[in-house]
This record gives sequence, structure tokens and C-alpha cells, in this order.
Amino acid sequence: MKKSLLFATLLAASLTANAQVEWTMVSAKDAVTVPDAIITSVGIKTNAPVLGKGLSYNGVDVAHKDKTGNNVNWIGDGSTGYIKIQPTNAQVAGADSKMVTPDANRNLASAASDEEAMYIDFYAETVNTEDILDVESIEFDATKIGTDGAMVNAAVFYNEDPSLGATTWLITPENADAVDGEGGGTNPEGMGGHWNGVTDETWTTTNDAGYRPDRNDGSKKLNGENCVTHFTIPITNVPEDAYGITVRVYVYGISSNKQMLIHNVKINGGVKGKYVTGISTVKAEAAAKDVPTYNLAGQKVSKDFKGVVIKNGKKSILK
Repeated sequence: MKKSLLFATLLAASLTANAQVEWTMVSAKDAVTVPDAIITSVGIKTNAPVLGKGLSYNGVDVAHKDKTGNNVNWIGDGSTGYIKIQPTNAQVAGADSKMVTPDANRNLASAASDEEAMYIDFYAETVNTEDILDVESIEFDATKIGTDGAMVNAAVFYNEDPSLGATTWLITPENADAVDGEGGGTNPEGMGGHWNGVTDETWTTTNDAGYRPDRNDGSKKLNGENCVTHFTIPITNVPEDAYGITVRVYVYGISSNKQMLIHNVKINGGVKGKYVTGISTVKAEAAAKDVPTYNLAGQKVSKDFKGVVIKNGKKSILK
């Protein structure tokens, strides 16, 4: 009997729960209200997005233009849209019209610095920090608002240490075609974003080097029909003790009076450990009353079963 219970306990501890977290960045057009993340997994909790001091929220974009120049709502009837992000820096007198400061606005390394902090953070962690994350990929959408100068990049770091020491830039000249789901490349007219600037190891410190996503005007050159550049970036070498992850998206090369949309940010993967069931994926907003019931070995059982069961991610005893 003890041996059977030990086996069941070990099996339950080894199971993995599929996880997905998404920050839509959708808000009503009349006021900027940053929504909570949508969590479609047990064992995960999130923080609200956090802006670096170099960026601020600035209204809601409700529509874009298609290839023929017609307005198309991002969402439904246009009562909601995506939250716009804009630099907080003042325009430098006499500088290039697409620069906010002499270098930080164009330079990714400077944009990542504490002085400029031109980024937005999305953080998720396991409910119990003895569980660990098994992140497979991240995704996000990016759209420029009214300028061809804005650029994006991303990085990840783990747990609660906001350090870039454990990561590299996630979008580079070498992988841009692979991670850009809208076409990418050096100049694919009408096919989405494109890499702009140098293509060697000096790109991170060279002015005007970076990945330029679609503009919200599909009738303009180099912009796709959907006016969105979608990134899917595999994540490897996740630390064995990673219970939390920050997805940091950088917005740079952008005028002080222009905006960017960073929306539909997702973390894909799993949660492993003794406090997750690994049996079912549930919607965070509501759990159906008729969800299956499982024993500790992960086997579906009937309502007549007696003993410890797991239903809706919670343990209980049926007598």
C-alpha cells in the first residue's frame, strides 16, 4: 500500500502543465486601462505590464488602413483598440526629426540602459516558487503608428533579477527572417517588417540599426495588409531554477511625438513540479462545472470514485 502511494506521488510530481499567458493590451478607446493577463493554465500568476521610464502610454489606436487606404477596425466595432506607447523624452533641438536624443533613441544598447529605459516588461511566475517554468517560446505583435523610424527588439530574464546577463538580443540580422511571421527579410515590399541597418556584429551599437515592424497604414511601402509584424521566438537554455520570466520588449528609433503598439504578448510552455497537476488546461476566467475528475496517478475517474481526486486544478477527498 505504501509503495503504491509513493508511486502515485512521484508520478504526480513529474507531470507538466501546459501554460500560456497573454497580455492583449486591448483597451476601450475613451480611456487607457491596461487589462490583466489572460492565463490559460494552472500554476501561473502574472504582474501588470511595467513601462521603463523612457516610455509612457498615450491613447488607444482603434483602426488601421488596408492596402487600398480604407480604414479597418483592429477589433470589432472600433469601441476598443490597442494601447499606444510613446517616448517620454523631449525632442532635442536641432536633432534629426526622427531622433529623441542624439543616440539613445536610435541605439538599442542605450535604449536598454537604466538612463533611457525604453522598454516594457511582461512578467509571469509560478504560483508556488518550488515549481519551475519550462518556457518554449514567446510571441508578440508590433505595429508602428505614423512613422517609418520606430524599431523593436526583445530579451528575456528570469526570476526577479532584471539583468540582461542571462540572455542575448532575441532579434538579430541572422534570425530576423525566421522569427518574423509576416515575411521579414531585407526588403520584402508588402510583406511585413524588415531589418534596417548593418548585418554584422556591430549592429547593436550602430545608429539606425534594428528591426522595423509594419506601420498601421498598409497603403504605404513596406507594410503588409494586416499592418502587424508578428514575432515567434524560440526560448532555449532556461535556467533549471527559473520560477519566473520577464519578457522585455524594447521600443527605440522613434520620435518623441510618435507611437508604437506592442500587443498580444504571449509566453508559451509549461510548469513543472510537485504543486501542479499537469492534467488539464483551464481558462482562468471560468472553469466549466463538468470538467473531468482525476486521481493522483492522472487517471480519469467517475463521480463514484472514493479517495483523493483532482478537479479544476484543486485536490479534494471523495467519500
